[in-house]
Amino acid sequence: MAAAAREQRKEFNYVLQLGGADSQVLRKYHALLSQGAAGFAQDYYNFLFDNPAMAEMLFTYERDGGDVGELVRSQLQHVLQLLAADHEGVGARAGQHYFIKGMQPIWVMGAYRLYLNHLQNLIEGSADIAPEDRRMLEGALIKRIFLDLGLMLQGHWDASRLQLEAAREDAEAEHACIEDLLTNTSQYLWSYDVSEGELLYVSPPLRAVSNGDAREPIPCFERIHADDRERVTAAWQSALEGEAVEVRARVRLQGDSDCWCRLRLQPGGSGRRRVQRIDGLLADITGTSGTADVPEHQATIDELTGLANRTLWYDHANRALSTLRRAEAREVVLMLLDLDHFKRVNDELGHAAGDEVLRQVAQRLKAVLRNSDTLARLGSDEFAILMPAVPGGERAGERVAAKVLGCFKQPFQVADRERFMNASIGIAVSPDHGADVEVLLGHAGGAMYRAKRSDDRYSF
Repeated sequence: MAAAAREQRKEFNYVLQLGGADSQVLRKYHALLSQGAAGFAQDYYNFLFDNPAMAEMLFTYERDGGDVGELVRSQLQHVLQLLAADHEGVGARAGQHYFIKGMQPIWVMGAYRLYLNHLQNLIEGSADIAPEDRRMLEGALIKRIFLDLGLMLQGHWDASRLQLEAAREDAEAEHACIEDLLTNTSQYLWSYDVSEGELLYVSPPLRAVSNGDAREPIPCFERIHADDRERVTAAWQSALEGEAVEVRARVRLQGDSDCWCRLRLQPGGSGRRRVQRIDGLLADITGTSGTADVPEHQATIDELTGLANRTLWYDHANRALSTLRRAEAREVVLMLLDLDHFKRVNDELGHAAGDEVLRQVAQRLKAVLRNSDTLARLGSDEFAILMPAVPGGERAGERVAAKVLGCFKQPFQVADRERFMNASIGIAVSPDHGADVEVLLGHAGGAMYRAKRSDDRYSF
């Protein structure tokens, strides 16, 4: 017996108070206690196959080429040898054997219980046991069975621990290989646990970009260009609704330079609104084939609706106001449009449904405007219309406002249902209301909020 096993045996003997007197009384009555082994063997065999889980394990063992009879006999032999005078407590090796064969400790404990009942019945029914030995014998018997049972459980635990340690070492080696691989790629990966609100994994390159302080659902969010954050936030909301999305954004990956990146968000979970995890991938696409026009396009176009964004609309508005100084009897009309109670759509139907409403609104508005007009989405549910160089700005504004409001008479088809929407419009005309874009937008914004409180739905 190895030194470790001997120490373990000593510890068990100390805890159980198993000493020489116990071994002596067991040796004295060993022949008597060995009686009836055949009957116990039958009870033990029935016990194994009466348990469905145990029987299934034994049948599987046999289908895989094992000898069930030999397995049962070896287990029975071990139990019957517990009281042998030279028994050294081989339960640890038996526990390892049971683990390898797939037997659960609780099943084997049933065998010990059967054997203890069998021996207690022998003691109670035997006249050959001296009265002064009876209590000592039963106590020694219980200690010996507890000893072997404890060693068996320890052996099962040790085998399980060694298997887990080996599996952990293999997993750590594989993890190290994957980390090395991801360190040398130009892609940035992470995974976010939505239910727990915490990051599950951040790849080494992304940890470096985030200076090792990655806590946000999108670890590099603070490095995304301010003009692109709304688009990325909308994409994240769509992912939370269960939609796989991909957007492009400018990200400051290294130094002070922005790179154009492809951001893909893949939700994982079951069913709508039950997203449990979102996996993110960020890839630098600056200078790649087919993306030469990405910077210019993304800097001026609203990705959700395909309309001009705030930057492009401001540029067109400034140009129109500059041209106005050279044009006689012409005016520039700026219109701000805001959807009424749009937040309810997001709250009741989800952000994906809200995005679909915005796309449909954009299509309807484009259909009623001239090609020379500029329609833009400035943000969220706010749209802007620029009408350059028109004669009679107020009359043109009233006419277009009526067409725009007419776009909302028919319901919107969203999330398999019809939804009616309203809008409020504020209008400013240059030069009467100002010659600067910011001033005109301020007047149009004030008019729009007045329109929300009126029946006309638009105001100058």
